[in-house]
Amino acid sequence: MSASLLKGCCRWSNKLARRTATDQEEMFTVQYCQRAACIGSRALPSNSSAIWLRSSRIASSSNVDFAVRYCYSLYAEGREMPDIVVTDVIASSIVKAIEGGNDDFIDAITGVGDNRPIAVVLTDPASERVLGGAMGISSAGLLFLDSFFLPRGFRGRGLGTMILKEFEDEGRRRGCRSAFLYTTNFPDFYARNGWKTSGRIPSDPPGTFRVFMTKDLEASSI
Repeated sequence: MSASLLKGCCRWSNKLARRTATDQEEMFTVQYCQRAACIGSRALPSNSSAIWLRSSRIASSSNVDFAVRYCYSLYAEGREMPDIVVTDVIASSIVKAIEGGNDDFIDAITGVGDNRPIAVVLTDPASERVLGGAMGISSAGLLFLDSFFLPRGFRGRGLGTMILKEFEDEGRRRGCRSAFLYTTNFPDFYARNGWKTSGRIPSDPPGTFRVFMTKDLEASSI
């Protein structure tokens, strides 16, 4: 038995157990992961976890079954248990691993590998400095508007509508049939440009909402 792997199993199961409801469940999770790591070359019976869960009266803890089987699968392959880390600093390596992996997974399901970023940029003609614009992504017939910013001094001149139209037109050229976004700031602006509210969720401060909107790009542009 690998002592380092057993330590990893216990560490990971402790993290999981902190999200459970009782000390009894925490003790159970740790002991069960230890048992899984000690099994060695013997496979876990398909019903062993269910039996033990019932006997411990915590059958609702479905995550425990997953934790044990995951611990054992890593042990059988001779690998260490990965750590789970929470961060507010998103490095390019994180984006590549998560978004890249997710894109590959979606491509495999849909058979359409056409994820492409899109940006419509407002620039200063003299300095070429970026002042604002819109950015998002097109994928599998959908256009997602992720961010849209126009400096206050440029608002009210029709620039916002022009940027949005360019964004939508590029989506159409890529074969997108529908577009979607969410906003907390200017739902009326999008509504004037043919977007329809599909739902909203209360946010802070009280009285504000995250508004979800869609647009049919196959219909005549407004």
